Amino acid sequence: MATRSNTTESPFPSADATYVLDEKIEDEKLDDIHLEERGPPPAMEEKAYEGYYNFAPIAALNLPDWRATEKKLVRTLDYTLLPTLWILYLNNYLDWTNIAQARLNTIEEDLGMGPEDYNIAVSVLTVGYMLAQLPSNLLLTRVRPGIYLPATVMVWSAVSASTAAATNPQTLFVIRFFLGITEAPLFPGAVYLMSCWYTRKELALRTAILYSGLVLAQALSGILAAGIFEMDGVQGLSEWQWLFILEALMFVVCGVGAFWTLPDYPHSKTGSQN
Repeated sequence: MATRSNTTESPFPSADATYVLDEKIEDEKLDDIHLEERGPPPAMEEKAYEGYYNFAPIAALNLPDWRATEKKLVRTLDYTLLPTLWILYLNNYLDWTNIAQARLNTIEEDLGMGPEDYNIAVSVLTVGYMLAQLPSNLLLTRVRPGIYLPATVMVWSAVSASTAAATNPQTLFVIRFFLGITEAPLFPGAVYLMSCWYTRKELALRTAILYSGLVLAQALSGILAAGIFEMDGVQGLSEWQWLFILEALMFVVCGVGAFWTLPDYPHSKTGSQN
């Protein structure tokens, strides 16, 4: 016959358990001391933590040497990342609006465009732009921005130049639709990449500077068109055709330069930041 034990388990930890608990607490204290002795990680890693992963800034430790390194990093970004994105965004908006300059020339007469065809040409670009933005942003998180964004510039430069080969409104509509698709990655990609490198306090001013490229593009578009429109009949092409070709060549030059100056993400082991 089985017998039931009269011993009961104590609700209080044994002496051995108390010793183990004290040992764990002591280890945690030692870890904290070692962390303080090591100090903050390098500025590049902190920028990745604060900008990309949104971790608490280690700058709160107020270490002068580290602060100086961080300021040097921000200056480097201001001399490379920001100007590159600013130039690409300026070109992007020039390409967006050059159809308006072409309308002031003879594009409507040369292509036999009707009263509503110009508005359709403007609208289809917007449709392509909206459709491509979400897939492009999802793709941007999985590829190298230092390669992806300049590559898209090269593509939409080629698409823009092909506008000079349009012979009727329908061809123009198709080209403008694909132009919207290829232009879609640049602006949201530029803002996203800056948010990975700059802290929230730093980002506000840099975003405003990026937007200034749009304002300057509005001022430059008419001036560039006025100069290019002096080329009527050169090589048998109309002024508006030269407008798309020459501006596309300018975009290509800027896109090629961006391959060397545009960094990847802070945590990447590739790109110009290394």
